[in-house]
Amino acid sequence: MDLCKKKESTGSAEDLDHQYGRTWIWTAIDAPTRLLITFWIGGRGLDDATVQKTRQGAQVIKVERKVVHGSEKQVLARLEKSPSQTINTAYIERSNLDWRLWDAHLSRKTPTVARSVRWLRSKFAICVACYNLIRPHETLSRGKDRIFRPKTPAMAACFK
Repeated sequence: MDLCKKKESTGSAEDLDHQYGRTWIWTAIDAPTRLLITFWIGGRGLDDATVQKTRQGAQVIKVERKVVHGSEKQVLARLEKSPSQTINTAYIERSNLDWRLWDAHLSRKTPTVARSVRWLRSKFAICVACYNLIRPHETLSRGKDRIFRPKTPAMAACFK
């Protein structure tokens, strides 16, 4: 995601990248309850890992993890301390879709841009509050009897 001003008022693309750089939104989600525990908006200062799946037809035949930023040793140490002990990007990717739908500044290939980190943090905090406290999640709201009973991530975390 880029943070920038109008191009005609600032100069070249290199000047924009130098002045503002790239900004990343880092999130931490509790997998069982889908509760977004915390977020941080800034540069690439954290360990970052992805999962590469190799498919044959509809079946996954191989799963490889890849450290994108940071060291393999640091990522493995953090995984040992985490509840799941695996790299799982499914919940993060699903929440990324929600953020893009709820905030036009986060949409891909759009004419809108976030013009300040302060404004982006404020807007994202509102999205997180809606996600955790207001919006019921389908997977949390259906019991074994398949009846829909609205449940938010905050409710799931409280009654865990």
